[in-house]
Amino acid sequence: MVKLEEIHVGDVVRVDDDPQPWRVEGRTRKGMLTLEALHAMNRMTWTGVHEFRVTKAGVFA
Repeated sequence: MVKLEEIHVGDVVRVDDDPQPWRVEGRTRKGMLTLEALHAMNRMTWTGVHEFRVTKAGVFA
């Protein structure tokens, strides 16, 4: 059984168990997230990520 974690703006997360860290920049009421890459040299964002795909990054928690 999957344990749901509460995701907040500012949390550092991983998407689909990928090792790259992302910071949550925004969240809609429907559970769609906007993420900012912490691993990229230039600012890179990813919009439309469903919150069920992310888990909090243990190193940053």
